[in-house]
Amino acid sequence: MNTYKVGDTVKIRKDLKVGKMYGEECFYKEMKKHLGKTAKIIHIGLFFDYYILDIDDEDWSWSSKMFEPVTRNLYSLKQGDIIENEDGKRKILGVCGEVIFLSKVNDFRSSFFFHFTPYDLEAYDYKLFSPQEETITILGKTYLKSDVEEKLKELEKQI
Repeated sequence: MNTYKVGDTVKIRKDLKVGKMYGEECFYKEMKKHLGKTAKIIHIGLFFDYYILDIDDEDWSWSSKMFEPVTRNLYSLKQGDIIENEDGKRKILGVCGEVIFLSKVNDFRSSFFFHFTPYDLEAYDYKLFSPQEETITILGKTYLKSDVEEKLKELEKQI
C-alpha cells in the first residue's frame, strides 16, 4: 500500500545517505542535488512503495522513507481547507490539478463562480487559515467560538 498518491507534494529528507537502502529503493549520489527540495508525485508503484517525482526528469525511483512531512501552504490545498485574506474566509470546495474551486467569502455553502490557481491566491494575499481560537460552523458559516458565546450571552439577557 502506498503512503502517498499521484499529485501529492512531498519533501525529500536532507539526511539521506548515498548507497543506503530506504525501503526497496537505494539512494544514489546523483540524487543528492534534490535533498531538502519539494516535489510532486507523478507516478506510484503498483506493487512496491516507490514514487516517480517531477523534480528529476523521472530518472529516479524514490520511497516514502525518503520523504518528510510537508508544511501545508497554498500549493498543497485539499478539499475542505479554509483560506483567508483581508476580505474574509473561503472554503476549498474542490481541487482539480492546479485549479481550485472556492466558496463565497464567509459563506461555505455557496460556490464562487471563478476558479483560481495557487499563484492567483498568492496574488490576492490568501493564506491557509489555521485558527488561533476555536471555531464553530453553523449552517455552513464559520464563526469564532468566543463570538458565538458572546452573542448567546446577549440573547440570554433578553429572555
